[in-house]
Amino acid sequence: MARGFRVYDKLEKRMIDNPASESIFLSGNGNLVNVDHPEIYLMDRYVRMDSTGKTDKQGKEIYESDNLRVSKENLVIYDVVWLDDLAKFSLHEKYKGQDSYLSPFARATRYEVIGNIYEHSYLLDTKSRKWKHRTQLF
Repeated sequence: MARGFRVYDKLEKRMIDNPASESIFLSGNGNLVNVDHPEIYLMDRYVRMDSTGKTDKQGKEIYESDNLRVSKENLVIYDVVWLDDLAKFSLHEKYKGQDSYLSPFARATRYEVIGNIYEHSYLLDTKSRKWKHRTQLF
């Protein structure tokens, strides 16, 4: 079964949780396509975020680029990233200027989704970060 995905519209600065409602689908090679206008290249306008297939402690689906925390008392905020070289999702944090990855991303039910890097960038130190997003799963 294929996992779900959502997209962020960079032009309108909004998250689209149900891309199919706006005629946005994945092609066989993993690119975003608009069935009404297949000639339009959508990867320039939209950022695809795949579901991890996991839910947080509130039952909310966790997607690539979500911001997570372990508890309200814990000040560490992680972002969900796809690691191409390992072909899996991981949790990323920036600590004292160093990148740290927690893997495997197994106990997702411990975490709570508190935002994402596009709509809640203030949750992370984005000035020193280089975001690299996977464009294809295949």
